[in-house]
Amino acid sequence: MTLRPPRTIQPGAIFFKALDDGDLLLKTLFMSNAHQISPTEALSPPTTLFIHANLISAFVVYSYPNILRLETDGLFPARIRLSPRTSVWSAEEVVGWMQAKINARAGDVPPILTIHDRFLDLKRLRRLVPYSRTHLDRLEAAKSFPPRFSLGKNRTVWLEREVREWIANKTRQDVPNRPSPPCSQHPET
Repeated sequence: MTLRPPRTIQPGAIFFKALDDGDLLLKTLFMSNAHQISPTEALSPPTTLFIHANLISAFVVYSYPNILRLETDGLFPARIRLSPRTSVWSAEEVVGWMQAKINARAGDVPPILTIHDRFLDLKRLRRLVPYSRTHLDRLEAAKSFPPRFSLGKNRTVWLEREVREWIANKTRQDVPNRPSPPCSQHPET
């Protein structure tokens, strides 16, 4: 096990935090040495994005203890300690890790990921698509559903963006092209 030295954080860096309804909130992280920042640096847009420890599992569908184990084994990006009780991950490194997993998937040209992309395990997938595992397997075999890919020997996931695009396309295909109902004629009073 190799211990990595602590990393420093730039003032004005951004990190992600979860809201009660599951949405993401960007927050600016101000350091205690904020009085040392020049006005130009204070007004410039932040260049570093961070993912808060409370939210990392929502991106990569591993539990926090599993993420720490993968990090210790060198299979996941290293966290950054902001304080003894607060950790964040570099969003760029996490997205790079996710991109490497997607690139390993056989098939079509892999999509380029952004910080807005997340992985879905079967439980989260079934919240969006209420199909059984068997039906999902059939759709996937018929190339009618986004393909899953493996994060490890016991973990398969789907890319949320691909699933949401599939849902949008499916909705457009299922809605028949019917004319809008005529307006009723109301006598003017």
